[in-house]
Amino acid sequence: MWITKNFTTKEIWGQDMLLIDENEEQIRASVPRDIISQFDEVLKESDIIDLENFNVSKSNGTYRPIDGEYKIYVKNNTIVKQLSDQHLPIQGTYFPL
Repeated sequence: MWITKNFTTKEIWGQDMLLIDENEEQIRASVPRDIISQFDEVLKESDIIDLENFNVSKSNGTYRPIDGEYKIYVKNNTIVKQLSDQHLPIQGTYFPL
């Protein structure tokens, strides 16, 4: 997880992360800046979660940490549930250069 911001003005745009599903497919997810604090306690790096009630749209712009056609947008009513099994074997991520 990382904070995204305008490097010129230092204005925070949001918090981004990579999510990996059970098939090891990756997708970028973004939390808007005005609701970052709402998800601080439930979105933790390396946790295995169930995510419900979010938006999916096409990735746009030049900033793409992974090659992916779509992006998840977390909303204020998105539900995040930590799964009981936190020991699933997931390979490391791949970042294209």
